[in-house]
Amino acid sequence: MPIETKVPKWEAELWDFIGMGNGVTCPIYDTCEVVKRGGWCGADYLPKIVRIHDDDSTDLNGLDFVKPEGRVVAKPYRLVEKLSKKYLEIGRVQSPPVPGALVALFDDTRAVEIREVPLKAYHGGIWRLKDRWIIHINSNDTPEMKRLTLFHEAFHILAHCNSTPVFMKRGFDRARFNEAIADFFACYILMPREWVIEKWAEFKDVDKLAEIFRVPKRAMFFKLRRLGLA
Repeated sequence: MPIETKVPKWEAELWDFIGMGNGVTCPIYDTCEVVKRGGWCGADYLPKIVRIHDDDSTDLNGLDFVKPEGRVVAKPYRLVEKLSKKYLEIGRVQSPPVPGALVALFDDTRAVEIREVPLKAYHGGIWRLKDRWIIHINSNDTPEMKRLTLFHEAFHILAHCNSTPVFMKRGFDRARFNEAIADFFACYILMPREWVIEKWAEFKDVDKLAEIFRVPKRAMFFKLRRLGLA
């Protein structure tokens, strides 16, 4: 199924926003109304945010910094959530778990190939070849963490396809805004808010929801915290 070629205004705004940054800090942090009002912003907690992806433990004590999103959500996160909904609609995905095959729709000019390899320093990475993208996934990770990594890396593919400059790489430092945004995208697309709210009302159990959505328990707890449910 081909992806629509006309980019809607809100998505163009997202890629403009991504392109104006340096990949390390939020480019609109100093002018953000949510920040000015004292609202919760992921940019204030970058090292902790990326640990949600880096740390596959079930210890949830380190997530006490996460606050409910409230009525007003900072623009970067609103736009990224909207992007996740767009691809769920394109792929006609209507219930959990979200299939990993959805990432094949993220570039309609190149194939997307997924390879599991034993990585030491990273959970994943992407390579662009002439006719395809290669997503490397750490074969040592749990199946749930692999899914989080898959959509994290797939967001980087979208950014490469739609934004200039592409995301910067700086050694082993992952505590950067571009990585946090990719993590948020992975959480949004794997755990859409409406689905999580519905399943939480039914089960009220973090472990059960993590099983249903096939995500790490830590990521599910993060999502529930942001929705004010845990």
